Amino acid sequence: ALIEFLALVRVKVKQTAARVLSSRPDLIEDVYANVMVKVWRKAATCKSPAVAWVLLIARNAALDALKASNRHYHDELHENLAEAVSDATETVREAVSQLKPEDREVIERFHFGGESLAELGGDAAKMRLSRARKRLAVVLTETC
Repeated sequence: ALIEFLALVRVKVKQTAARVLSSRPDLIEDVYANVMVKVWRKAATCKSPAVAWVLLIARNAALDALKASNRHYHDELHENLAEAVSDATETVREAVSQLKPEDREVIERFHFGGESLAELGGDAAKMRLSRARKRLAVVLTETC
């Protein structure tokens, strides 16, 4: 009887999973398989109407799959972002190393050393920093 029932709710289970997993249709079949296994194992404990119970399991399984998928996506995105930031930092440091010593010093002290404009010399430092940034932009444009 359970096998016939599962055959009847098959389409509804997949539709429920598809609604939750609209952004990840590739997970629908896996969710369907997991739902069938859970229903098979817990069929004897079913206390609510059977179709509603199975669809609740389907919805929860789809949400779990979506969360796991998003976690994996965010971990991968974080790794790629960290790599990109590392590459960009290296590119900027190489470009800074190509500047004249006075330009390099003001860039390094302000951006990498955390010194304020007041500590660097106020308005004069602001002008030196602005000019150094323009020269750095030229070097970066040539590098990239």
